[in-house]
Amino acid sequence: MIAKLEPHSERLLDCCLQVLAGNSHRHNWFDDAETASGVLADQFRGDLGVEKKLIGLTRRDWIPTGVLMALCKGWPHSVFLAQWQNAPEDGDHLHEAGYLYTKYAAAKPWEMGGILEFDLGWAEIDGLRAPGLVRPLMARIRNDSLVTANLFDYLMQSSNPTVKASISVCIAASGSLTSEQALWYKEEVERQSQSRRPDFGFDILSQSQRAISVCLIESLNAAAKDLS
Repeated sequence: MIAKLEPHSERLLDCCLQVLAGNSHRHNWFDDAETASGVLADQFRGDLGVEKKLIGLTRRDWIPTGVLMALCKGWPHSVFLAQWQNAPEDGDHLHEAGYLYTKYAAAKPWEMGGILEFDLGWAEIDGLRAPGLVRPLMARIRNDSLVTANLFDYLMQSSNPTVKASISVCIAASGSLTSEQALWYKEEVERQSQSRRPDFGFDILSQSQRAISVCLIESLNAAAKDLS
């Protein structure tokens, strides 16, 4: 509400920073951090003063997840973010929100397909952690048209059913399909319909195994509604 009534205001900034200041024990803290980081990025994207305030919420040994979310969405080229991303990795945090946000924020557009295919491999068999992949992924796709274009190229060249299911729905969910994308979706539906054994793959958005043709048709229908 404050974002609508007082856009770009100090009050809005302060409210967002308060939410992002720590990982609360409230059951919905993650959703609150997601919302606040999105508002902050939309309203103050690239503002060096706001970036400094976000970094001021961190300590040497602790960085609030919400701060990482906000930096990834609105300040993806932050030097602080790059330093955190280059810190030594350990297996305990590789599937956590903070790591995934920075991983996808730092990835080059042409690297996204391979990174996503790797992560879809563990997400398909780890139902508890798989939902945590969706928001970092979609935050990057929605904020970078080059990523969408590169993912589409990766999709066209892939024979992995899970890549086809997940990337096709993610591209459609990020915005309207281009004419080239819509044409390929239709042609792939036709190829699937002519196959004796249509492909099934893991759809990261629905968290389920689905027919590739269903993913494509639903994406086309959603894109048509966006245009109407």
